[in-house]
Amino acid sequence: AAAAGSPTPRVVLQHGFQSNSNEFRQQMLAYSMRSLGFDVLLNNFRDHCYSDNSSTHIYEWGHAYPYDLLGAWDAARTDPTGEFGGPLPAAQVGLMGLSLGAMTTLSAFGMEGEIPAAWADSAPFVAGTVFA
Repeated sequence: AAAAGSPTPRVVLQHGFQSNSNEFRQQMLAYSMRSLGFDVLLNNFRDHCYSDNSSTHIYEWGHAYPYDLLGAWDAARTDPTGEFGGPLPAAQVGLMGLSLGAMTTLSAFGMEGEIPAAWADSAPFVAGTVFA
């Protein structure tokens, strides 16, 4: 946790396949991370929960989701609306994902060199394992 008066580190939490930010797993992890002293942004994939609908209306396995997650990471880092108390250096904002969100987290982590850390919980190795 951050020392008193210093910025709190942040993590963007990405839900898994057929889930959303309101499901218990994401809420429990967000609560746990908050208890450890992190600010948490719970992100939804497009066409899920509070997010806007896309023109395709399908689950994706790598097309746009990594870019959506990178957009959420950038918003957590720059804090354009002031919800977190101001911008942070990239080195203080990480990613965390579950299932499909973990696979997306690993993709985004590989795409953006400024992300300092990523936690991938139960990422499928290939999308086909989910459908087998």
